[in-house]
Amino acid sequence: MVGMRYLEGNGTEQSDAEAARWLTASAEQGNDDAKAELGRLFEEGRGVDRSDDRAAGLYRDAAEQGQESAVFFLMTMVDDGRADSPSDEELAGWYRKAMRHGSNKDGCINALVIM
Repeated sequence: MVGMRYLEGNGTEQSDAEAARWLTASAEQGNDDAKAELGRLFEEGRGVDRSDDRAAGLYRDAAEQGQESAVFFLMTMVDDGRADSPSDEELAGWYRKAMRHGSNKDGCINALVIM
């Protein structure tokens, strides 16, 4: 993903703003990894204006597609009081999707058991 190359400075000069531009393009095409990474940029205010609402929305969209790290990032925001909590049913669905997408099954199963 081109956005990650700019974010990490891999083969190009590191630029959060360029990363945000490319990640936005990928996210708009439905890429769940791009949504999670772009969410981090909004949460941290890197290359974009900081916005918890925008970050949480991107994390939620990615989580609904089964992107496991987006679930973690969103739940961290929930724990900090910066995002609305999903229902238990919604959260369980995200973990099930993450498992189907090949995410860390043990971690997802542990999360489902704790719920």
